[in-house]
Order: sequence, then C-alpha cells, then structure tokens
Amino acid sequence: MTTLLVTHPACLEHLTPAGHPERPDRLRAIDRALEHERFQTLARVAAPAAELETIALCHPVDYVTGIRDATPKTGLVGLDADTTLSPGSFEAALRAAGGAVYAVDEVMTGRAKNAFVATRPPGHHTETTTPRSPRAMRRKRTASAAPPWWISTSTTATGRRIFSGRTPA
Repeated sequence: MTTLLVTHPACLEHLTPAGHPERPDRLRAIDRALEHERFQTLARVAAPAAELETIALCHPVDYVTGIRDATPKTGLVGLDADTTLSPGSFEAALRAAGGAVYAVDEVMTGRAKNAFVATRPPGHHTETTTPRSPRAMRRKRTASAAPPWWISTSTTATGRRIFSGRTPA
C-alpha cells in the first residue's frame, strides 16, 4: 500500500493579487519538490470535483451557489481585505474539496495507506451559513467537506452505518 498524492492543475487557476501569501506559486513549489525521485512511488491522482450534494453536508446550497455566482468571468473580485475570487476560483475550490473527500475515502477504505492533498484554495476562513457577508463569501471549507462526507456515507467494519448529525438524503 502506498501514499496517495491528490492534486489538480485547476488549483493553479485560483488567482490572487500580487503579494498575496496564498498564491499559485505555493502549489508550484510543492509540485517541484514532489518531482524528486524519492517521491516517484506516490500514487498520483487528479482531484475530482466535489459534488454540490457533498459540499452541502457542510454548507447550505445557497451559500455555495452564492460563491459560484460571485466568481467573475474576467479579472479579480475582492470580497474583503484578503479574499479574492478569479475566474478559476470556483473550479479550483471544487477540486480542492473533492480531493479532500477522495483522499479520506481512499484512506478510510484501506485503498491507500495515507494521503497528501496538494490543492488550493485552502478555504480556511470559510463560514457556513451567511453567503453574502464578506467573511462568509470565502471559499468552501476544503478539509471540513471530507469528514462529514465520510461519516454520512460510510459503514463500519461491523456493517453498522455511520451518520453525522445530518442524515444524508
């Protein structure tokens, strides 16, 4: 069993203003480091796009569609002092959340020993329910999408179904 590496080129398309610390060069640096021969045994997988239903385990659908609708066709849109959307931001966020979900699934089912998800945006400032407030317009909470998905869709080794606080439809 090997380590899984989940990434996607769409994650480079979430652009931020010059000088912003969360920028595509961070992911490019990781990609360069992982080109080293000692990392050639990683099982490399393209991050799938998260489904709206999966993200809805963490965020109301209106919240997600609000972010999607705020994504510009060209240029950058500043949502607050440190949050920016570009034309590629929504697709990148879907890949980041989908990659996290995929990695958790692969590890929890024993198909991978462990996983590293090299995606962006990180979504670490995301709110959960207020889609039009500046802080709430931040990208979907990448890491938080995976555990609720796993809990709400998994079955234990004893065959007992596990559900989060929200029963899936």
